[in-house]
Amino acid sequence: MNIGKLIINIVLTLAIIGLVYILADELFSPYFFEQSKEKKYKAVKSQMDEIVKAQTAYKDATGQFTGSFDSLAMVLKNDSIMQVRSYGEEGDTVKILGVTEAIEFFEIDPTLPKDEALRRISRAVTQYNQQLKESGAGESITTYKVEDTAFIPVLQTIDLKMSVDSLRYIPYAGGDTFEMRSDVLVVGLGRVKVPVFEVIAYNRSILKTDDARYYDPDDGIKLGSLTEATTDIIEFDDDEE
Repeated sequence: MNIGKLIINIVLTLAIIGLVYILADELFSPYFFEQSKEKKYKAVKSQMDEIVKAQTAYKDATGQFTGSFDSLAMVLKNDSIMQVRSYGEEGDTVKILGVTEAIEFFEIDPTLPKDEALRRISRAVTQYNQQLKESGAGESITTYKVEDTAFIPVLQTIDLKMSVDSLRYIPYAGGDTFEMRSDVLVVGLGRVKVPVFEVIAYNRSILKTDDARYYDPDDGIKLGSLTEATTDIIEFDDDEE
């Protein structure tokens, strides 16, 4: 084989390899993109669910939603909300006791730490009510319930699967953050004020490491709305925004 034919064969081989690569890329790249998009969208939606939990707790503490992740983290980590804890069960009629009354009624040691006293009250009132029911033989009875008012740190009232400081960061986005806004709607003839919020993640952040041929950077995922009271999570395109 002369040198000319060898060069031609090498060029043809390289051309075939290049053509195969191009065809493979055209065939498989969309598939791999869709797999990557599905994984990343799922992660973003899951994190938005966590933001809903955090915003709901923030509203319980302040009466409104927030458009600031800094404010969200500060309130959840530092504020408390009042909760009423109940011990006992409902009967035909119920007599409610405070903790001090219950300690005396059930003869609980008043020198015990409050948490231990409450545990013993819980056991005592459950047993006492059960005895009442068993002795009542179907007659109308009065059972007992013990109520305790306590201030609980806001962060302890929700089960976040991640740090509150990490909520702002879009998964797989290399440090890009969600856009978050809040407002108050005035609704109906009664002029009722309804707090609302929305959180947005754009494809330019969610899919920033993927092939740009296959997505619109202005599309994305949105949680909530500033025009209606909802916490729905939807995928949107830029024509809808």
